[in-house]
Amino acid sequence: MAVKKSLKQLITTNMSRNKRKSESLSKEITKEQFDKALITYSQNDIKLSQLNAELEEEIQAIKEDFSSDIDLVKAEQALLFATIKAYSVEKRHELMTDKMKSFDTLYAKIGFRKDPPSIKTLSGVTLDILTARLKEQKLDAYVRTVEEPNKELLLADRDKEELSKKFSALGIKVAQEEKFYVELKKLEVTA
Repeated sequence: MAVKKSLKQLITTNMSRNKRKSESLSKEITKEQFDKALITYSQNDIKLSQLNAELEEEIQAIKEDFSSDIDLVKAEQALLFATIKAYSVEKRHELMTDKMKSFDTLYAKIGFRKDPPSIKTLSGVTLDILTARLKEQKLDAYVRTVEEPNKELLLADRDKEELSKKFSALGIKVAQEEKFYVELKKLEVTA
C-alpha cells in the first residue's frame, strides 16, 4: 500500500512538472532534457508493468475468492431453469393459448421464442457440395458471388503508370503513414 502511495505522489509530481514543461516544448530541447525524459519514460514503463502485474494478481485473487460461490449459484440457476422449463413445456397448453407465446407470473415473464428461419445442411452435405448442386440444378440465383476491389493487387501494381494515372478517377490513393515510436530496451533502469 505504501508503494502505491509513493507511486501516486511521484506520478502527481511528475505530471505537474510535465504540464509546466509542455508549455515550453516548442523551445529547443537539450540533449540532457532528452536523456532525462527517456530515462523517466523507461522508469515509468517499468512502473506500469509492475502496477499491471500487481493489479492482475489482485484481480485473480478476488476472482478465486468468488469463483466457488459463483459456480454454486450458476449450477443452481441451471437446475432451476431446467425445472421451470420442464414445468412450462408440460403445462404449455394450460398456461398459454395457441396465440400466446408467453405468460406472466409474479416473478417473471415466461415463454417460447422462435429463432429466425435458417438454412441448415443435412448430414454429409457441406456448403461446397450445396453450391455445386445449386449450380448443377441451374439455380445460380441462389449462389452468391462476392465482388470487391482487390486492394492487395492495386497496391502491388501502384507503380504501373497506366494504373496510377487512374487512381484519382477511381477515387483512391496510396496512403502510407509514418508513426513515431519508442521501443524501450527491457533493462533494469536505475534512477
